[in-house]
Amino acid sequence: MANNSGDVITIMSEMQERQAANKTLLAEAKVRFNLSRVISQCGTWAITEYGMECLTNYYPIAKDRLLEGEPYYGWAVHMSEKRWIDMHDFCRCLVAARRHFMPGYRVVRNADADGSE
Repeated sequence: MANNSGDVITIMSEMQERQAANKTLLAEAKVRFNLSRVISQCGTWAITEYGMECLTNYYPIAKDRLLEGEPYYGWAVHMSEKRWIDMHDFCRCLVAARRHFMPGYRVVRNADADGSE
């Protein structure tokens, strides 16, 4: 059996570096953009009392607008047109924010969109 302790140490080190970078990003964004109280961070985005807010560019989205344009032209489509956005972080934060602010929210798969399974 091969010894993978070096791989584990490398992965843990990378995770610690990412956590430190996220903590720094959040601290800087709080000052630069006067963020609302942060509930949770999703990489370059955060769920805040306001709704969700970007940590790299000033782009707040109010919680009452999180479902705007759904199901056909929603936030993911709109934001994918922007060159500066990390779509993975955005989509992860959008789903988490919807779940936080809208109890009972569930992600609808394409097959479910028309009501069929």
